[in-house]
Amino acid sequence: MWKGIDVSDNQGVIDWSEVAAADVQFAILRSVRRSGKADYQFAANLAGCRKYNIPAAVYKYTYAVTEAQAQEEARQVVALLQQHDMVGTMVWWDVEDRDTLQPLGSAKLTALIQAARTVVEAAGYRFGIYVGLYVYSEGWFDFNQFAASP
Repeated sequence: MWKGIDVSDNQGVIDWSEVAAADVQFAILRSVRRSGKADYQFAANLAGCRKYNIPAAVYKYTYAVTEAQAQEEARQVVALLQQHDMVGTMVWWDVEDRDTLQPLGSAKLTALIQAARTVVEAAGYRFGIYVGLYVYSEGWFDFNQFAASP
């Protein structure tokens, strides 16, 4: 079993020495806020991961309702990763916002995720989808469109 955490500025300042002492094997850091700006603790969290040799990936909680918005969110994430010299990092696209995303319907939401994926992968990063069980159970998008991806 792998032990990991996901963190954002919602948790405040993280004591990364404690995280390392707890044998956490990876961290997933929130990259970009809804505003398009970096998570307020992103740089500090990344520095903590680097100091304690904790592999880090990122996530983006998406609110995009058009393909152009999804692409812009993805470009913001890519720019942040490039700014911090994060090469080949895994980007988890967090698709969970019931109020914003569920009403879009499966075809549209699938297209939005694909639009983000295209930008992320074209920049040389890996792309994954992060959902709550309710998203999967309720079939918010076409999961099969992503099943065969590398």
